Amino acid sequence: RAFSESINGLGMETLNKGEKEMTRLYQMKEDMMGNLILDCRERVKKLLEETNATPSQRNNFQGMNIDDETLFNDDLLSEHENYISLLTNRLEQMRPLLDMIGKREMVVAERMQYEGFLKDPTRLQQRGAALTKQLMKEEKMSRRIKKDLPKYTDVLTRKLKEWVVNHDEPFLFKGDDYLMIMNRQEIQWQTYKETQAEIKRSKKQQYQEVGVGVKKGMATSSYKSAPLSDKTNSKFGPAGAGAGVEKGNKKALSRPLSRLRGMSRMRDRGGAAGAGARGEKKERSKSVRAGNTSRGKTRGISRPRGMGILSRGRARPVARNLIN
Repeated sequence: RAFSESINGLGMETLNKGEKEMTRLYQMKEDMMGNLILDCRERVKKLLEETNATPSQRNNFQGMNIDDETLFNDDLLSEHENYISLLTNRLEQMRPLLDMIGKREMVVAERMQYEGFLKDPTRLQQRGAALTKQLMKEEKMSRRIKKDLPKYTDVLTRKLKEWVVNHDEPFLFKGDDYLMIMNRQEIQWQTYKETQAEIKRSKKQQYQEVGVGVKKGMATSSYKSAPLSDKTNSKFGPAGAGAGVEKGNKKALSRPLSRLRGMSRMRDRGGAAGAGARGEKKERSKSVRAGNTSRGKTRGISRPRGMGILSRGRARPVARNLIN
């Protein structure tokens, strides 16, 4: 700025000032050469990471291996700047494919996350807005998995094959050919689904076997229960149910034994209840008779005329006593 303000016209004085300024700037550049080269190397490293360069590609640039600061000069700086320009152009070509690969990798990760959601039934125990938000999230994930993932895979397969033809090298992502990465991911996914299906089939078979065992156990236990009561057995004779069959009582034996037991218990309870009721009725009648007798004695019930004094619990006429 000081140099530009000191210029008036294009005379010899101005030219001398220009030469002095150039000399100053070159000297400043020499003093800062080490820092300039180190800054260029940092940019080179960043571009190599973004372009997913292999170790062999990283070692192709020999200027990165010079550590002697006495060799830092304009030529070395120019080599770094040219290599930065080359990597920048390569990155611009790779940018669309890298963006699509990033989107596809995100959907691949969501696919496993979605599988985890489906295995967790507790997520449906939420209420209100939380449950709605969870279901909407799963719906969006499912849509991306079913629609976007196949689309990204098809487009990338076509574009990556074109890259191999045009650049005579595979398109690398994290140091590996992305076409091979997609193939491995598809194989791993198919293997995972087959494994899950096999686990599901084995669990279903186990449940079926357990269910059959339970049914068999129930059927066996129903005929190995406690014996019937004596009253029920007496209906079939001393041999129990077998005797009933021999006597022709097939209708009774056609019922389940558990039902017969229940009927026998009901009869027992009914018989006991009936006996208790009859006994109660007898006691009540006795008490009524006793009460009537006591009331007659206390109140002095009059006897019919012509009846004498009680003798041996019987009443005799008075006239017969007088005659005797």
